Amino acid sequence: MSQPSLHLITCRDACAFGPARDHHDRLLRVDTDPEVLLELFDIAVTWHELDWSAGAVVPPAEWPTFAARHRWVDEDRAVRAFALAADIVERGRRRPVRHRRTLLDA
Repeated sequence: MSQPSLHLITCRDACAFGPARDHHDRLLRVDTDPEVLLELFDIAVTWHELDWSAGAVVPPAEWPTFAARHRWVDEDRAVRAFALAADIVERGRRRPVRHRRTLLDA
């Protein structure tokens, strides 16, 4: 007879991420696993450069809610990580400011 496995309940509210469930479960380790933290930042940095639509990932618009909806070993670290990653995505969305010529440029 096999031993029952222990599953920690980390979702505070109903959490339905459908096809992104594997990514959801991986993100639950963002505050304890440096590899998962780096993956989060890889996604954030490349969000506007790569087509993530085919990937089953929790999208950046959901990251702040995701952080608030789950229990963490180190809640401050997890919330900061998701906030920073979301900020990276937002900064990537902005178009670069064109340089305006001034009298000093002549």
